[in-house]
Amino acid sequence: NSLYLHAAYLNVPSYIQWVLTLDPTWMFKDMRRILQYMQWQHFDGKRRRWLLKTPSLLGTEEVFAKVFPGVDFIVTHRHPELVLASAAALLCGALEHYNDGDYSGSAGEIMLANFGETVKRHLQWRDSYPADKVLDVRFDDIVHKEFEVLPCIYEFLNIPFSETSRQNIQQWLAMDTARRQPSRRFTLAQYGLDPSRVNEKFSGYIQRYGTFFCFAAVDGCRAQGGPEGSG
Repeated sequence: NSLYLHAAYLNVPSYIQWVLTLDPTWMFKDMRRILQYMQWQHFDGKRRRWLLKTPSLLGTEEVFAKVFPGVDFIVTHRHPELVLASAAALLCGALEHYNDGDYSGSAGEIMLANFGETVKRHLQWRDSYPADKVLDVRFDDIVHKEFEVLPCIYEFLNIPFSETSRQNIQQWLAMDTARRQPSRRFTLAQYGLDPSRVNEKFSGYIQRYGTFFCFAAVDGCRAQGGPEGSG
């Protein structure tokens, strides 16, 4: 899996396909040992849950869940058109550190292929993993409606959402707002992609989770994203 993260920045499809055939179990086992060591060093005797945040987990959830049995997943959703443009910009920014080439013409195709494969694997995993162990939320709600979606997340994890929790989050948001840089907007056209191709590539995902793309109030803490977003 760590090889794939490196391969994702290369325009070598055959190499990427080879990397995707490798078993990432060893990487997650190594990760578990590191977490166990950190827990022993700093949190010995404290039965606290680990919160792990990593977009690179997409597509490898099945193996991750075998290494960490009983794990709960929180999946955020937004339209692939927005994700692909941002991912292509990130790819170009990473490559600019190592050469003077212009990758705007190929970055879109690379991200379209790579994300298409990982999302396909994610959907396959979702069909077999217990629905009550996954919470789907709108990305827009995470960004704009924090105090409506956070109690739902706490409830899903069986953690009380206390007034202290609310105050700590408010303090963090104030700090983050003060240091935040103006956001940049990217378009598919900048990277040679057409919305129709993106929608075709991710049609299965869009059909299943499309109700999570639009900004809207949180309807219910336990709503799951089944086919057509119905649960």
